[in-house]
Amino acid sequence: PVSEYLGPGQRASSLPIFLSVNHGVKPRATIEKIEKAVEKGEPFPFVVGGQKIGNNQWVITSMSETWDEIIKDGRLVSAHVTLTLAEYV
Repeated sequence: PVSEYLGPGQRASSLPIFLSVNHGVKPRATIEKIEKAVEKGEPFPFVVGGQKIGNNQWVITSMSETWDEIIKDGRLVSAHVTLTLAEYV
């Protein structure tokens, strides 16, 4: 068989995120926003450190979360979230 180059494949990336009220975010509200983005499958630019990654937009294909700290009133104080992103071509 002869190999044939059809162009670059779809890029994918995994991104671990730490959410904490000590860093000025509301972990539960942020998780809910991410869940909505996953459900919608809406593409967006992927920017890290002010630099755009790739030439195309990206979509969050899945997420997982671990709730690390919950205080006595049930408020989520910190959580780890892992996003799986795929280039939207």
